[in-house]
Amino acid sequence: MRRNNHAIAQALAAMADLVPEKDLPVLIDRALDLLHASGSADSGMFVRQVMKALEKSGKVMFAELSTPTGTVSAERKASLTAVLEKKFGKTVVLTVHADPSLLGGAALRIGDETFELSLRDEISRITSSPSSL
Repeated sequence: MRRNNHAIAQALAAMADLVPEKDLPVLIDRALDLLHASGSADSGMFVRQVMKALEKSGKVMFAELSTPTGTVSAERKASLTAVLEKKFGKTVVLTVHADPSLLGGAALRIGDETFELSLRDEISRITSSPSSL
């Protein structure tokens, strides 16, 4: 039987209403691990559908932290997640990615907004506005 990714994504989002908010990141991680283990060729599409369904539920939001190396300590990740959850009143699933072009610092993307405090951003500001020197 062919898997209907859209229906599975919606079912996972519905499950989000049945588990305590503190357990949502674990539920999401386990679902994504199962998907990865299945070797699904369309896993990227499925992940986007799950994320969209979960965000639509209003209980979860996704944020992406980019650093030059793609690493951040567990303590800092937990601290940033806690701050975002307090600010937005939702469970936050924070992923960390490498972006060597940042050169130093970090960029945080939440939805369509990006907040950047990086050496790349500072260099860009200086070169675009020579009068600020």
